[in-house]
Amino acid sequence: MGCEELKDSDNDGVVDSKDLCQNTPFDEKADANGCSTNQLEDDDNDGIPNWAECEKESIETSKTEVIFRLPREDVNRLQELVSDDDNKKLISQFGEMLINYYKFDHPTISYEDFIKAIVHIEFCACGDLSPVLVTFDAAFDIETKLDNLKKDTSEDGVEGDINFNFTLLPNETPNLSSSFEITLPPSELKGIKESFYNTSNKVIAILDTGVDLLGQYSSDGNVATANEFIYKYNNVTTNDCIDTYEGTGWNFVNNTFNFYDDHTGIGHGTLVTKTLTNELEQLGVTDFSILPLKVFDEQGKGSYWKINCAMAYLTEIQETTQNQNNTGDIKIINASFGGSFATLSINDLGVMQSFIDEFEDSAIFVASAGNCGDDTDSTVNHFPSGYPSSNIVSVGGYTIDNNNEIQKDVFSNYGGISIDLAAPFTLTQLEVYLLSNNGQKTLAGTQVSGTSFSTPLVSAKLFEILTNEPTITPKDAIQKLYSDGNTKPEGNLSSFFKEARAYHSIQK
Repeated sequence: MGCEELKDSDNDGVVDSKDLCQNTPFDEKADANGCSTNQLEDDDNDGIPNWAECEKESIETSKTEVIFRLPREDVNRLQELVSDDDNKKLISQFGEMLINYYKFDHPTISYEDFIKAIVHIEFCACGDLSPVLVTFDAAFDIETKLDNLKKDTSEDGVEGDINFNFTLLPNETPNLSSSFEITLPPSELKGIKESFYNTSNKVIAILDTGVDLLGQYSSDGNVATANEFIYKYNNVTTNDCIDTYEGTGWNFVNNTFNFYDDHTGIGHGTLVTKTLTNELEQLGVTDFSILPLKVFDEQGKGSYWKINCAMAYLTEIQETTQNQNNTGDIKIINASFGGSFATLSINDLGVMQSFIDEFEDSAIFVASAGNCGDDTDSTVNHFPSGYPSSNIVSVGGYTIDNNNEIQKDVFSNYGGISIDLAAPFTLTQLEVYLLSNNGQKTLAGTQVSGTSFSTPLVSAKLFEILTNEPTITPKDAIQKLYSDGNTKPEGNLSSFFKEARAYHSIQK
């Protein structure tokens, strides 16, 4: 019998060849098939057991939609045609622009066929207007034709990416130690928002499901860390998504000012925000603002297009504030989400990378590595943590075993090239103050697990470094993180993460 046949990767007592449930947590007992009780349960009642939920992380690519990032002057010209309500003229003008960047001489595609196949052109609601979503006829097979077009003729100055959709994983749903229901609809929360505004120009942007501001109360009924923490951008004339009376934050799902977190249960974005503000409080950081950008709906579904529109929004704010204070207001962009590609390569997704790279000298993009126990160096392309940009920090998760030693959490993705370091995978004492079903504020103690919550811990620490040293560059701040006392070398992580380091969170 060969060694491979005897291999037991998750050390649950069942060899891999007979193990139906890989990555059984070390503290859960497995049955004869290698499955723990928790893995066999179906927490979200979708017919898929917990152990198989990671299959949901595969990204669903669009068969008809492509995101182009054109020069702004071109998009501004296209925008002028929208008011004319002349779709044919808009499509024709778009084609004339695109021919400046692509040569339509590939045998599988002609310029005329390409233009005829365009059904609709859409723009972001606000922000840097360079992204454009183009919908093609389903029979056109745009994915294959775009690939051929880009291989032969794409030039600098324009990117073209297939759009895709994905969903936040249900295995990051929190376990509540007290039950509650949220009864106030979003419209009734509108008046509360004004008390949360802050004019601090040290900003952490959070791309997620939005935020329920009530969820940010601490156990004594006060807002954690500061009485005001929602970023109030003062230059309201340059961005259509910013209103004098509403402050900032935007819902890119429904294109409204209401960034309320309607995600099922305690919203994912609310928990991510609370994790971050808790860590800032523990670090003694009080001068900050949060910029919530809702890119996932109530079911946790989002798209590459909406995320790029959010990045465009941030780009315009950064450029405007850089003209005012030289450094720009946005310091951290927190992305506690991700997905794995079955067919696309992350190298094919240049639009998003172009936005991230524009923050290279001014902000750090902190992304979660994912929760499928995959080696992202060799088996999958993980979005967005897999980008090679120098200002990205990819965060995995660690756990502490029965011998009180730090180990990679079995559910955390890993990669000695693609994932930088690890932070706690599970927080057991996160407290969220919400309205109960009788209208009273109730303290809901919750345990959260997943690299989604590892990520804001690292975001908080990087933010502290950036704001304590105003002239430090993002690259130098990242290097300082690796040498910081809270981030320590861990030999057990050496084969899993590039820096082989664990961020020791102050909160538990």
